[in-house]
Amino acid sequence: MQQTRFLNTYTTSFFWLLLVLLVFGVGCATEPQYRDAPDWVLQRPAGDDRYEYFVGSALDPDGIQPQAEEAATYNMINEIIRFIGVEITAETSAIARSDLDSYQAELVEQVQQRGQAVVSGFQVIDSFVARHEGQVIVYLLGRYERSQLEAEQQRFRELFQEQLDAIDVPERRGHELYQQGRYGAALPFLLQAAAAAAASEVANADIRFDRNMVLARQIVENLVFEPTFDRVAGVVHEPVGEPIGVYVYYQRDGRREPVADLPIQVGYREMLNGRRLAIRTAQVRTDSAGLAQFRHPAPSFVGSERVTMSLDLSGSMEPLFRLGGRYRSLVRSLEDVILSARTAVALDVESRARNIPTAVLILDTDIAGSPIREQATGEGVREALLDAGFQVRSISMNPSVLLELSEAELLQAVRAGYGDEIERLVFGSAGIREFDEADGFIVNVSGSVQAVDIHSGTVLYTTSTSSRARAGSSGRAISSAFRNLGGGIGQDLVRSLP
Repeated sequence: MQQTRFLNTYTTSFFWLLLVLLVFGVGCATEPQYRDAPDWVLQRPAGDDRYEYFVGSALDPDGIQPQAEEAATYNMINEIIRFIGVEITAETSAIARSDLDSYQAELVEQVQQRGQAVVSGFQVIDSFVARHEGQVIVYLLGRYERSQLEAEQQRFRELFQEQLDAIDVPERRGHELYQQGRYGAALPFLLQAAAAAAASEVANADIRFDRNMVLARQIVENLVFEPTFDRVAGVVHEPVGEPIGVYVYYQRDGRREPVADLPIQVGYREMLNGRRLAIRTAQVRTDSAGLAQFRHPAPSFVGSERVTMSLDLSGSMEPLFRLGGRYRSLVRSLEDVILSARTAVALDVESRARNIPTAVLILDTDIAGSPIREQATGEGVREALLDAGFQVRSISMNPSVLLELSEAELLQAVRAGYGDEIERLVFGSAGIREFDEADGFIVNVSGSVQAVDIHSGTVLYTTSTSSRARAGSSGRAISSAFRNLGGGIGQDLVRSLP
């Protein structure tokens, strides 16, 4: 077991240090002794204020004295280690018996026989050899300065208690919180205790790991997530009016209790640079009513998305993810249960721009910069806006005026002619950038477009982008490239216009 491995490691160095002292300190045991057996052979001397005494003895039936001396040395070391470690191993067995009776017999067998100790203060002070009918018995008497021995006992106790405390403290707290019905607060302590048990060398670490993991899984499996709303409405670039919330309950055996202090991760999407959607996260916690609420920032795009609210134990689980062996399957099993503890709320984002009359005026030019007959970019923009429910108005202005008028002159002309009909104008130009006939017809086009409030002159949107198309004829390739360009711009306008 883990404690056994700890003491065996501790024993190895100590044994060889003691062995050196014993080999050099028992010279009188290498010759037959012709004195009466001293009292300490029959009864180990009682400890006094300064020293604790230890006796080791061994018989070799073949009369080989060195073998008897070696065995007596081991026996003396075992007595010292037993003296040093008895309190610790007794404590371990007591904990084991109180935790799991079924393991009692096995854990009692773990009473340690070896350990590691600093041998300062120890010496062999006497020896006795007895021979009889070809057999030899060697007795060794050692003494240990009490201050040094007690310091070693304390060292043992502290080293082992550190491992116990690393498990005991969070485990005890986690179980207390569970009994109090504070399930959210209990989870981090249970997982901390499990991680400490897995890393520990105490005797019943595996049992304690399993116990805390099982209780943590039981809590998570019985969590119920109930969103405050199934759907929430919002307007692009405006804060969402009401918070998105979830109630979390612990539901088992007919009981249903709100779970406080539970960490919840919120996941939502955000438009970056008007082009790419990215996942954003935020952390909230449940209150005494089991409610966690999230104030969604102003949405940056138009459309529907799912705002997820899930149990977040990533910080507590991180040490467990590094475990291998038998622990890995239990960790993965708990991880699967945690991932299922979640819910989602639909967020429908609209744009007020849909209700604002808007016109589109975009000029398409050939590679030489001359206007072309089919103005496909503007058509692509209009189609995208109409598909999104925008109020698109037609104006009878030839896009070629964009070659003749400055921006200020254009807006003045639009206000004069259509100021009562529209409020916004999407305008710009697009041209052929590259034309390739190597494999069919490949056309690259690019354009710059902006959206403006015609009355205030405020620029609401601006972009410069490109598109590419391939077709069997030059006309179809050009038309497709410009239309695709306009469709992309139109979709971006839908997402971006306030």
